[in-house]
Amino acid sequence: MNFLGMLKDKHPPVLWAILRQTITGHPNNHTITQAARLLSIGRPALSNVLGGKAAVSLGLAFQIERVYNIPAEPMLSYQTVLQYREWLNDRVDRGTGR
Repeated sequence: MNFLGMLKDKHPPVLWAILRQTITGHPNNHTITQAARLLSIGRPALSNVLGGKAAVSLGLAFQIERVYNIPAEPMLSYQTVLQYREWLNDRVDRGTGR
């Protein structure tokens, strides 16, 4: 299934899992180090994104689009929705939500 198909799924996987599969899985089979070189970023930074510890920056999204042909716009939109949901959940958990 392609990236856009995964996002339309009823229970889509988390963004970092999609990116990890695309970059390190078949047919690319790149290591994190190889992918970081192709994307012109540091290996630790890419590892943090692919491990779900850091968000995809605008610049990285466009680099991923250029190198791996994953559209940047839906990737960033999806990430924004997830961040908004986390923010809402935090407000509800703290009792400050509506």
